Amino acid sequence: MLPDKFEMPLDLKIKSSLKIKFYFIIIYSLAIFSLFFLVSFPTPIRLSLLFALIIYSIYLIDYSRKNKILQLRLKPDDSFELVTSDDRLYSGSLYGECIVTRFLVWLNFSVTADNIKYKHFHLLLLTDSAESEVLRQLRVRLRLMRKNNDVMNFSE
Repeated sequence: MLPDKFEMPLDLKIKSSLKIKFYFIIIYSLAIFSLFFLVSFPTPIRLSLLFALIIYSIYLIDYSRKNKILQLRLKPDDSFELVTSDDRLYSGSLYGECIVTRFLVWLNFSVTADNIKYKHFHLLLLTDSAESEVLRQLRVRLRLMRKNNDVMNFSE
């Protein structure tokens, strides 16, 4: 007899979403564009705001590269394993409110590691972040987890 798909582990390899990159490029461009058309601020303040925006964006890019989730594994016992960009493997569970819709999946993970008592990861999956069939299977399994476990809150 063939095993049921829900008894098999789900392995989701996460790609960078072009939609979210495009969105952030537009927001960043509009922020810089608006700094030069604010006539109520003097030039030194506008330049210092531009400098602060550039420094903050460099910090965000560096932080996202270090804590990026590259792979998500959902085991049959509804536990998760996360593989990050620094090749660390974390075991964890969902916490807080998670959003599962057809167009996006927002998951919050609480993991325990070697020296870290609790660490939190947030994962945003859009339609171009993974293969469509695997993403559909993840959405179905998350909805089944919701029905089986009333402790977790899922928004639809």
